[in-house]
Amino acid sequence: MKLNADFKEKFNLESPITAMWEFIKTSLLTILEQTVPSKMSSSRFNQPWINQKIKKLTRQKKRSFEKARKTKRKSDFDRYHRLKAATQKECRKAYRDYINDIINPELSANPKRFWGFIKSKKCESVGVSPLKDTDGLTYSESEKKANILNDQFSSVFNTSEDIKTIPNKGKSPHPTMNRIHVTENGVQKLLSNLNIHKAAGPDEIPTRLLKELAPYLAETFTTFFQASINQGTIPPEWKEAFVRTALYWKKKKKKKEEEEEEKED
Repeated sequence: MKLNADFKEKFNLESPITAMWEFIKTSLLTILEQTVPSKMSSSRFNQPWINQKIKKLTRQKKRSFEKARKTKRKSDFDRYHRLKAATQKECRKAYRDYINDIINPELSANPKRFWGFIKSKKCESVGVSPLKDTDGLTYSESEKKANILNDQFSSVFNTSEDIKTIPNKGKSPHPTMNRIHVTENGVQKLLSNLNIHKAAGPDEIPTRLLKELAPYLAETFTTFFQASINQGTIPPEWKEAFVRTALYWKKKKKKKEEEEEEKED
């Protein structure tokens, strides 16, 4: 693979991590753009129970309606109504089969499908409510709310603490960890086990691309991971992430009552 040869020629274990990652990222995005085909998809068939038979009937129904509207013949309208009824019947049957498949006694076998269906039926999905900033104003824009939450969360951390004030706990009772050695077989196994249904991060590299090219990318990533461990650093981009929903932590009342009872005892 040309990527491996070019990477080996330019970089080694002492090369800057950021430069190595930028080369890998640029190369993968170029491969994605030049070799992976793309197409426009319609939202008409985005329901999970829509099968090929329904799609075929829907297209026939659409063509028959366009023909009947042009010819104005009764026979063409009759055919359109027959196809419309057949499509509705098949949709109802496919929907019932889909529900029966995900709601069954063996729910633990695939709970993700069940809860995904329940979530799709929820009437509301408002996300984070409007938030008040330090200026006293309330904001509802997504970016502004994200910044308000970020400022609040980061304010509870102390970044100016003097490390000299940290008490010395003496010699560690744990043995020193052996040097980590990254192997090509291990990297290939990890890449091959990636979940292709996970969304891409800020680097825009899809997991399917990494999974499909695992045998070819293992050599380059082995050098990159080993260099990252040796140097004790990661690319700055790896510290970024897309936050879809803010998760709040609340102490349950019951747990709080149990802790208070333990103190009294």
